[in-house]
Amino acid sequence: MLNFKITLLLFINLIILAIINCSIIKKEGDFLFAYFSDTVYGPITGNEYLQLNEKCMEWEIIIDSSGMDIWKSKFSNTVVVSFKGTSSIEDIKADLDIKYSNCNLIVNNDLWGGGGSGRGGGCGKIRNGFQEKYNEISLLLLSTIKKLDQQYDIYFTGHSLGGSTALLASLDYVTNHKDLNIIHSINCITFGQPSIGDFEFNKFANLKLDKFQYRRYININNIAQLNNNKTIEDPVVNFLSVPHPNNSPILLDCNNDCPNYSLGLHFLDLYKDKLYNDKYSKCNSNCNFLFQNPKITKKQVYHCPSSSESTIKGHFYPGSGFFTDKYSVCIFTNKDDFNKYEYSQNNICGGKSNILIDKTTNAMEFEMTVSGSDLFIIVENHNLFFSTSTLAFNISFISTIQVPQPPNNLTCKIISTNENSMDISVSFKSNNTISLIQPTMKYNIYLSEIGKDWIKYEFVEPLSKIELNEIIKNLKKDGLYSIVSTSDNGIESKTSNYCFVNGLDNKNKII
Repeated sequence: MLNFKITLLLFINLIILAIINCSIIKKEGDFLFAYFSDTVYGPITGNEYLQLNEKCMEWEIIIDSSGMDIWKSKFSNTVVVSFKGTSSIEDIKADLDIKYSNCNLIVNNDLWGGGGSGRGGGCGKIRNGFQEKYNEISLLLLSTIKKLDQQYDIYFTGHSLGGSTALLASLDYVTNHKDLNIIHSINCITFGQPSIGDFEFNKFANLKLDKFQYRRYININNIAQLNNNKTIEDPVVNFLSVPHPNNSPILLDCNNDCPNYSLGLHFLDLYKDKLYNDKYSKCNSNCNFLFQNPKITKKQVYHCPSSSESTIKGHFYPGSGFFTDKYSVCIFTNKDDFNKYEYSQNNICGGKSNILIDKTTNAMEFEMTVSGSDLFIIVENHNLFFSTSTLAFNISFISTIQVPQPPNNLTCKIISTNENSMDISVSFKSNNTISLIQPTMKYNIYLSEIGKDWIKYEFVEPLSKIELNEIIKNLKKDGLYSIVSTSDNGIESKTSNYCFVNGLDNKNKII
């Protein structure tokens, strides 16, 4: 019985650890969601490495379906569900379907606190196409979330039709699945999202808005005020006269990147450009960007951190025909120079001498080796009026440093205690070989205590050393801690397995 109680207590503590390791992403990190709203349109080639406030995270792709992608960052307790927007004839039909059907988001008499019966009543009406798109993927979404291995913050996101689907998913989960203990929080971030339902639906949605974090972005053109004293906004957002739920949208002024026609305000590439934050961008020095027909209004930035010499390859195919795209490509090898760059239709690369491909409508490619702490490739659109529509390209950054393997067999234990503090031992095996160039390897040990962020401890050891044991001293005696480690030779590896230390009853756990 005693062992059962100890096991149960440790299990409860692990759940608590999963809860407190969750950290809600604020709006300065919303480029991350714009990025995932874009990748849902293309083929997924593997896991991604993206930063959360300059902390590199591995994002595991756990669902890659025709209507949505689901990404999981175990280290940060974050799941991102990105819904696909308009990309097919069927999606266009959904966008243009202005007929309404009964909202089916209410189950089990949850009618704003009671009174409904089954799905389909009590929450107004929703545009047919939007509800059908969500219904197509809702069962797969629910089964995937139920299989998650720990508690996560869930972020629903998408552009255009995908944004409307994200809002429907958020309302569904705070209404019908609020008791799922695998969910720590529900969050919704959308870009160019059309209105969804009638006034009764908005009344229902407004009563749910305090149950989740909701940010709705709209591109606007304030320069247009000079002509008609009226701000022009993304025209898809209010395609119909039906209003949105009562949350104030976040307006993104296109400033010097404004398109020459209002529909250009709807393109996701413009949302990405205005939200770009390198603290939430790619973090692995081996970066690859593959795009088919991106809608670039003025420019698009592709950033890859680097701590060594890198080989950059680019292949650009502007298409053919009457509307062949005209483009140029620039490079910057440090953040200071990049921050001074301004797009100009007349001056390629802002008048700087950083030109990789001069203004052209021809297929081009390049390969070069560069050094710099940050590498920025900028693809400029030099069409006279329109955003790019036929351009396709592949940009890859390949570091000369080999990405290290993560440590394995991580274990941790309490080795000494006094009245107020304790010391713990963290042991693991190096997964790297002497074939790597440098004679030493840095190992990062990340430790998180209840209610606090991850703290990084750095240790440098000979590369030839296989069995490693590091001591972390003076931790609060009664704390609950989760611990994970990485290898770091200038490029940080994936994470090891996790271990947990429970100072309350001097217990350890390995996962």
